[in-house]
Amino acid sequence: MGYICSVCNEVINGSCKNLIWHIRNLHALSVGPAFTVPVKCGQEGCLQTFRYSLAFKRHIENKHNDSPHNDGDNDNEGDADNNPFDINPNNNTPCLPPNVETVLSRNEITEFAASAIAKLKASSSMVQSNIDHVVHESSELFSNVVMSLKTKTEQMLDNKDIEKDDPERVELLEAFDNAQRPYENRETAYQQEKYFHQSGHFIKQREVPFATAFYPRHNPVTNHVDQVDRHVTFQYNTLKDLLKHKLESKGFMRSIQQYQPRKDGIMRDFHNGEFCRGHVFFSNGRNVALLLYVDDCEIANPLGSKAGIHKIGVIYCTILNLPPKFRSSLCNCYLVALYNTGDVKTYGFEPILAPLVTDIKELESRGLHISTDVFEGDVHVGIAQVTGDNLGLNGICGFIESFVGHHCCRTCKMHLVEMHRALTANSNLLRDYDNYTEDLDLNDPSSTGIKAPCLLNDVEHFHVTTNYAPDIMHDLLEGVAGLEVHLVVADLVQSGFFDLDLLNSRITSFDYAPSDSKNKPSPITKHKIQNPDGATGQTASQMWCLIRNLPLMIGDLVPEGNEHLELLLILLECMDFIFSPEVTVEESFFLKQLIKDHHSYFLHLYPNRHLKPKHHFMTHYPHQIRQLGPLINYWTMRFEAKHRFFKRLGHIVCNYRNILKTLANRQQMFLCYNLMCGKELVDRDVEIGTGCSTLVVSLERAQFLSRAIGVDLLSEIFVAKWVTVNGIKYCKNTLVISAKSEDSFPIFELIVYILCMGTKISFITAPWQTVKFDRHTHTYAVQPAVNPIWSVIPVENLYDHQAYHASKSYKEGEHLSYVSLRYRIN
Repeated sequence: MGYICSVCNEVINGSCKNLIWHIRNLHALSVGPAFTVPVKCGQEGCLQTFRYSLAFKRHIENKHNDSPHNDGDNDNEGDADNNPFDINPNNNTPCLPPNVETVLSRNEITEFAASAIAKLKASSSMVQSNIDHVVHESSELFSNVVMSLKTKTEQMLDNKDIEKDDPERVELLEAFDNAQRPYENRETAYQQEKYFHQSGHFIKQREVPFATAFYPRHNPVTNHVDQVDRHVTFQYNTLKDLLKHKLESKGFMRSIQQYQPRKDGIMRDFHNGEFCRGHVFFSNGRNVALLLYVDDCEIANPLGSKAGIHKIGVIYCTILNLPPKFRSSLCNCYLVALYNTGDVKTYGFEPILAPLVTDIKELESRGLHISTDVFEGDVHVGIAQVTGDNLGLNGICGFIESFVGHHCCRTCKMHLVEMHRALTANSNLLRDYDNYTEDLDLNDPSSTGIKAPCLLNDVEHFHVTTNYAPDIMHDLLEGVAGLEVHLVVADLVQSGFFDLDLLNSRITSFDYAPSDSKNKPSPITKHKIQNPDGATGQTASQMWCLIRNLPLMIGDLVPEGNEHLELLLILLECMDFIFSPEVTVEESFFLKQLIKDHHSYFLHLYPNRHLKPKHHFMTHYPHQIRQLGPLINYWTMRFEAKHRFFKRLGHIVCNYRNILKTLANRQQMFLCYNLMCGKELVDRDVEIGTGCSTLVVSLERAQFLSRAIGVDLLSEIFVAKWVTVNGIKYCKNTLVISAKSEDSFPIFELIVYILCMGTKISFITAPWQTVKFDRHTHTYAVQPAVNPIWSVIPVENLYDHQAYHASKSYKEGEHLSYVSLRYRIN
């Protein structure tokens, strides 16, 4: 009678609660209600994973109450086995192993309560007053319930004539006392912050004053408004403290040490680029390379009367030494500074960057001592690149913040008039240290494009002229792509191929891939196609989804070779390389020609228009790819997702007295909770969904499966409905790419079964035939293979790790399906 622990494979006697006690105490895999790593069910071969103990308990009670190790009655209300302190009547041994404590100590109760508070404070939808209310009311609830139980217990003990000084009685009543006030000394915001700071997980931000200004304040004595001088401040997280906490957190240094970029001629990351390989500091793999991000964020209603007044600026950082699959997690994107954008307009970036530059100088020269189970020593830290939107990058790097200025490009000195017709970048006009210094001395922004010196240049191993990171999200998805989609749609509608209502009905009802289900484009309005230079009306994710699928949506309505649709097809060819996570040097030169062809065709198709600055920025992409590797590693999409925390909290708090301090403090609580729970890196890359454990013989083609996976026909195996690996969700009937054919076509396989065996995940797949690449729709035409031969593909052996979807064309009588790729497959 009991349940199996999936960690140690021991049978834990008693109820499901006993199993959770075992996992929490013996294996230390729980902080409060959350597991520090996904915990597998383990009952009857079930490998579904859970992140919260309540969901884990509910699943076991609903799905495995008749487990061979469980008699099915142990969880009934009032049953003796429901109490982890009771004795098993079958063998008179404790329900839990004797080395497992069944009574929470005062410290453990405090940690549970602190974890609950930390989770509330880490949420962007909770204000401190609500947290105080929850703490107060739950304290009253615990106090009353525990006091009632304690009183009844004392009465029972008195009736049993158990002496008041009996050690077991004293210990039992002490347990009630410990549970009576779980939030003791944690009731107020001050006490909570003090506790988290002393725990070592909370990194308190600094409020840095850098100027004084006069602010109006009501004088209650005179009943007039006085002008009072007050410090102008911003919030800064000391970089040394932040990095020490992160680098010493569980699994962090191990992941950095184990990550060794391959040297096979394919660029996959920062370390493969010419910049890193030739850099005196970053070529040393032991040195930590930081990627900074700068942007503005509107936390008030952007259409309201306070728009712009409370607009904040943020500086984030992430660590480029981590594998890209971990860098995309918001848990590994850290707040460095928070400031009011109005203050930057008044005082400039220099006072904001000053403490950051001071920290970086020290980290570059003296380093930071790190002590972990896999590494002990000093690591040196430097700024590798700074990314952000074009306006923010121009501002922080000291360039003019206007894109109608004569020299608005950060990378080169090309004049705006020349940009309007230039098809390629001019290598003779690239900015370098020497001409930058000369231009700075001229102090003429209109002729040089440099408005002010950049304080980041004081860092030894950083200079703005070698800051190659582009803004591909805003350049393409919120710039060039939006403009050209609306221009092309307007021309196709005007040509009579379809009307806007038909297009919007297809946009609404199109068979999107599951990965695009959250990014379905919004309908295109008549106003948008009449004013293509304005805002796109789509988010960046929506525009990426729209432009990839638009040729298939309208391919049956527009004849092949249409000159307007051709513009989008050339742009899609460019984007295939720009958004690819793997690219070669040779492909970067091919991309240069594609961009040239695209710009030339745009000018040919729209002779009354000129190229936008964002068109010009594209001409630098081939060179930037060779310097930094795939540009997708530097785009701002994931950083902008971090803004949602501040936007939501700002709307809910509705108190702007010192909004920067409020937002920074709560973001630090988000980091504190992640550190407490160990949520950053450790085993967070695999999640197994619902499914069932079944005999191999009961599956289709059982004989093949038995031979392929090396198990007996009567063996049990867990068949999952879905799994998530490194953030990518694989489901039954989705397509994956297993290889490339001799003619360089991707070989698609349809997932028939998802098999989970211990820690291994394999797909049973049926091959699909890649008929052709249909350039008219920019998709691969596919169909199920005749007499398919199934394959077994471990998830780590996939040629490409995206999951794909085969959509149907609107063409009548079409029997083929079509797959749209997100990027070029090498």
